[in-house]
Amino acid sequence: MKVAVTLLVVLCVFTWSVDAKWKQWKNKAFQTQILSGEEESSANNCAKVCSGTTGRGVTDYQDYDDGDNVYVDVDMSGCQITSELLPAMSYLLLRLAALAVLMTLGSTQSGCSLDRCLNDGGSTSVTLRVGESLTSTNGRVKAIMQSDGNLVIYCVQTYPWKVVWASNTDGDHIVNGAVFQSDGNLVLYDYKGRVRFAANCHHRGGARLIMQNDANMVIYTNYGRAVWDTRTSGHCG
Repeated sequence: MKVAVTLLVVLCVFTWSVDAKWKQWKNKAFQTQILSGEEESSANNCAKVCSGTTGRGVTDYQDYDDGDNVYVDVDMSGCQITSELLPAMSYLLLRLAALAVLMTLGSTQSGCSLDRCLNDGGSTSVTLRVGESLTSTNGRVKAIMQSDGNLVIYCVQTYPWKVVWASNTDGDHIVNGAVFQSDGNLVLYDYKGRVRFAANCHHRGGARLIMQNDANMVIYTNYGRAVWDTRTSGHCG
């Protein structure tokens, strides 16, 4: 949703900018000087002013003589977009594309899958539900939301699996799972809505909860700053 809105805004701004630039360009009355003695006609010179080559769209021109030189006034209102405008328009498009990248920097989706939970940049709360897990990209570490209400990080390359961290909420009647809230906090609630575990990092910009290859589970802001972690880096060897 955020991406769609951003792209729509950028498209509208670009369209308005090009339209404004073109109106400014075509409403100008250009004047070009033709040195007396040149064989080239006034019409051809008007054409060069309008499009550089073809004269496409020139709707009116008038020449007059001050005795030494001939001048030509060109009405640009009929001109179409020509090669002279393309560099300026391309530059404008690049600037707007850069703006779009900045506006969409960071999290652009929500939900829990693979190695992470995303809260859409703080726009919504997402839940790692009972029975679901986050697995590091190297496949060696898992964070599992267990049916007993405990959120546990395991090293899974050994047998039996090695526990490196737990929320210690087993038996606390956690019914929904681990909630990665829109305020950036990671919280486990019981069936009465009471907090049984909290990372206590609310309102610090948390947008990504990631189960890392080094066995550390970390909450990051959109800009890559860590605001909370399980302090388990390197615990899986």
